[in-house]
Amino acid sequence: MVNLLILVCLRQREIVRGIPIFAKNGDEVCIMKSQVAVVKGISECIFTRIIMAAPGMLMIPVITQRMQSYRFYKLHPWITFPVEIGLCTLCLLIMIPSALAIFPQEKDLN
Repeated sequence: MVNLLILVCLRQREIVRGIPIFAKNGDEVCIMKSQVAVVKGISECIFTRIIMAAPGMLMIPVITQRMQSYRFYKLHPWITFPVEIGLCTLCLLIMIPSALAIFPQEKDLN
């Protein structure tokens, strides 16, 4: 939650002033500045961050809790930390590219 508040605080200047909007034909000339585009971009960024973090925060505790019932896990309790780190790494390796691919880097405003 704090991560999302920090995002809004860091982008406060852009929220107030707006971000440059360019013509669709590819010119590098700024047509105008838009505050609506900033709010839309920040909301998409917040949604993306939630999607990136959710699988790791929801699945890893369930998986490690189920693994604790196995005999190997009871004989080697030190393996909890490496397994959790490995699962977290795997979730992030899969979810970061997936979540970032949801929204394009450049978008048309209607």
